This record gives sequence, structure tokens and C-alpha cells, in this order.
Amino acid sequence: MLWGSASVDIADVLEICVWLDLNRDFYLTIRRIIGSIRYRSRKSIALYFQYNTNRSVSWQQSRVGLAFVAARYKDQTLCKVLRASRSLKATDPRDHVYAFLGCPVAKDGEGRTLVDADYTSSIHDLNIRLACALMKSLTEGPLVLSAVYHRSRESLLNGGYPSWVPAWHVSGRRFGRIMDPRYWYRASGSTKFFATISPDEEGLLTVGGFVFDKVVWISNTIQHDRESLSYIHPNPTVRGSDELPIDTLSDHVVQTATGLGLAIRREVIVRTLMQGYPAERSNESVSDERQKEHLEAYKKKTRVARSSGVKAVEWTAREKQHALRFEEDLHPMNRSKLFLTVNGRLWILPRGDLVEFGDICCIIFGATVPFLLTRVKDGRHKLVSDCYIHGAMDGAVVQQFAGSDLSDRRIIIE
Repeated sequence: MLWGSASVDIADVLEICVWLDLNRDFYLTIRRIIGSIRYRSRKSIALYFQYNTNRSVSWQQSRVGLAFVAARYKDQTLCKVLRASRSLKATDPRDHVYAFLGCPVAKDGEGRTLVDADYTSSIHDLNIRLACALMKSLTEGPLVLSAVYHRSRESLLNGGYPSWVPAWHVSGRRFGRIMDPRYWYRASGSTKFFATISPDEEGLLTVGGFVFDKVVWISNTIQHDRESLSYIHPNPTVRGSDELPIDTLSDHVVQTATGLGLAIRREVIVRTLMQGYPAERSNESVSDERQKEHLEAYKKKTRVARSSGVKAVEWTAREKQHALRFEEDLHPMNRSKLFLTVNGRLWILPRGDLVEFGDICCIIFGATVPFLLTRVKDGRHKLVSDCYIHGAMDGAVVQQFAGSDLSDRRIIIE
């Protein structure tokens, strides 16, 4: 990396990023010294490791942190590469795809690129061609619909673009991500990936799947910066002045659910905020007792941060670790919302502003996460986003139809 007459090995730069990303204490120490600091996450750094893979020795393995990242994130996909490229700048929007066709993950099993670099093709046609090509891949297919990003409800409904096609040139603020191949989610169980019917001139996509629930309540927006969570109850008189925001949120959900005749446990609310702890082996990997311990440590840290004149507090190393971990896991849910469904399910969506009452939840065969749709006309739908729905991430919804013939279940998305 060059800066005027100075230079530094890029491996050292990215190694520091890995340490900032993996060690919260190290990040806070550096930030106290130099102020605000931005860095590449280890997931983004891992994207560089797809190149020069035929070399026995490479800069990617030359540092301890980089070697760790290379081993942990060795399996990449083109969808991940293109998702990361959304934040980059390009004079020609088509280069958000064409610039990465030299990457090994952009080729099929026979070494051919998934799409050709054709500059006579519009960005609209390119994104549709690429979406269709990706869906035919066993590794890329389940990721495509999760890569869809809508800037607003208006652009979703009236953007003039198929709602199921990822627009790789459209960037936006960073939001939490529900889908990741490494997560334990298996919403459609063991069913094979859906068979797609080539979209016609109207841009319609037909997939195998079924609708199973509907939105009946939407929370206020959950805010969370690097330090704390905030949430505004619609009726501020029902909460105490010293109540923590996470308790305010839980109270609001429980009160609303009770009013709707639904039963939602507080443990489920916290688990939903954490998206079921996706990096664990399963939703049950974190017991309610362990979750409570982490939550209490986080609350203790929050109370101390809010109290003026407090110079010291008794912290055990265990409490500090739990509080920082809990805080870090909450951060991706900034600007998210919680939702209740007709059948009493609780779920969360990072882009909460996209959802309206009456939107429906569905399972798409072969996809690892549920999706949210909105009905339009003539039995058609628009794809809003993927989502985390507590109790629907491990194939339980599909199991309800055990023994039934699901081969003719279809959803049409425009």
C-alpha cells in the first residue's frame, strides 16, 4: 500500500484489520487513541483469497491472522464477492459484475464464466442473465434471492425491476445479513433447491414453495450503534425512567402479543434479536441459562455506561467477555424491526422499513432461510427480503407437511 513516498506491506494492513475484527478489546484500545476507525472485516478480507490459489506460498498465508481467515473462510461464492463489490465505485455499473469474471468462483465446472462480458447488454439484462445463471448452480442458487436489496418500499413496488433479481450495482447502507452458507439454518429441511422456470418477457419467476404465515404487528425501529441499543415505546408512560432499552423492547413485544392473544416468552425475544445465534451449531446450542448470563452481563455494562459519576465497577473477565460478545451480536440488527404473525411467530428483519401489515412469510424449497413476500395481483408476489423467523429456521414448517405431495406447490414472483 502506497501513501505518498511511504509504503507498507498490504499483508500487514489486512493483518491489523483481522485483529481489530476479532479482538474487541484491541479495537476499543486503538479507538481511544486515534478516535473513530474503520476497517475491513475478516469476511471481506477473505474475498481476496480466491485469487492466486494455485501458489504454494502466498501473502494470504504470510501472517497468523490472515492464515486463520484463509482456513476459516476458504469456501467462497460469487454471490459473496459481488455483494462485497456493491460498496465500490465504477464508472460503468456493469463492471460491478464484469470486473470479477476472472475470479475462479465466477466459472462453472467446465471453466466457463457464468456470463460473458457483453457491453452491448444493458445493466438490466445483465443482472437478469446473471441471476438465472447463478440459480442453476448448486452452490450459488440458494444464495441468489438472499442477495436481493431494495432501497425502499416504493422501489420494491414501483422500481420497474424484477423484485427477485439482485442489482449488484446498487449500493446501500450496511445492514445485518440473515443468510450465510456457514450458518445452521435449514428452513426448507432437506428438500432440493427449487426448480426455476425461465422468466418470460414480463420477468416472472416461478419457484417451488408455499406460504405459511402473515404479518399482524410491526415494532418500532430498533437502533443500535457500536455501544448501545435504543428503542422507543409508543406509550412512554408505561415504562420507568431507568428502564433499559432492551427491557423496553421486550415489554412492548410481550404486551402486544398478549393483546393479540399470543404467547411470546422473553427468552424467545432475546433469541430472535440474536437471530438464533447463527454461528452456533443449532438454535439449541445456546441454552436459556447461558443466554440469560450473557444478557445480564450486557445489562450491567449498559447500566454502568448510563450512570454518571461511576468511577469503577467490579467486573470479572467472564462478565466482560459476555457483555462485549452480546453487544457485538446485537450491532447488525441496527435499524431492524420485530414482527408478530397470525400464528404467533416472532421474527426479525434487518430492513424493517420494507415491511407492511399483511405481508406473507414463505418457504422456498432448497433455500436455507424463509422469505417475506407481498401480494400484488393475479396470484403474483414481490420478494421483499429473507428473514429470521423463530421456530421456522430448522425445517419445522416443512415437517408439518410430512407425507404430503409438495411437488405442485408453486410461487410466482415478479
